[in-house]
Order: sequence, then structure tokens, then C-alpha cells
Amino acid sequence: MKELSALERLLNKLKDFGLLTNREEAEIDTYILILEQNLREKTDYIKFLDAFNNITGKKYSGDLESRKLFYEKESFFSLEERIKSVENIITDKFLDGNVTMSPKFVLRPENTAKYLNFIYTESTKLNKNATNNNISTMSKVQDF
Repeated sequence: MKELSALERLLNKLKDFGLLTNREEAEIDTYILILEQNLREKTDYIKFLDAFNNITGKKYSGDLESRKLFYEKESFFSLEERIKSVENIITDKFLDGNVTMSPKFVLRPENTAKYLNFIYTESTKLNKNATNNNISTMSKVQDF
């Protein structure tokens, strides 16, 4: 959405030139998020949130941190790749109860990259168990 990014650049220029109050400066990201959530044509970030909610059954409407992560790493991962990561994360049984599933978790570049081509299999389960056993064994080794 070109208009939204142009507006965001304009607001940041006003901020840089000192033409906004401190309160207005602090709320720029919030204003942009509210605009993005209410646009008729959905932006990629809102499309991602819709897909995330459909896949996970949650009801996230967006937050500043996940929006920032989405747009910072936009050049690395496409919308489709991020949605694929969500689908793959859902299949990882290791994460059940271990991680709070949120857009912020998915949008961290290391998690998006990790789960983009992730396929859960019994060998994945065995590898994680072996890793956990190796870690516990290593922690029992004493220094000489």
C-alpha cells in the first residue's frame, strides 16, 4: 500500500524537523497501525494477521512490535512464506505448551527461516529427544 508508506515517511519527516509534539512523535506508530487496521484494501501485514488467525484459531488484531518485525524483514520473506511458516509451526509438536504462539514469535527472522521448510516427522521427534539427552548428558560432565 503505497499511500500508507508515503504517509508514514511524511510523519517521520515532520518528526525529524521537530514539527510534532512529543506526544505526537511517540504515537506515530500507533496512528499508522490504526490506519492500517481500518483500510478498505488490506495491507500484507493485515493479510498475514488474518491468515495467522485462521490457522491458529486466535484473534490477534496487530501490535506495534509484530508490525515492525513484519516490515523490517519484508525483503527477506514474502507474505506466502510467512504464512507457510505459521502452517509449519502448528505441526511442531515440540512447541505445544512450550511457546506462546503469537505473530511476534512467527515474525522473528530466525523462526520464519527455521519453520519455512520444516516438516514434522518421527525422525524430527527423535532428533529433538537426542538433542535434549545430549544437553542433559553434557550438563552432567564435570570439569577436571
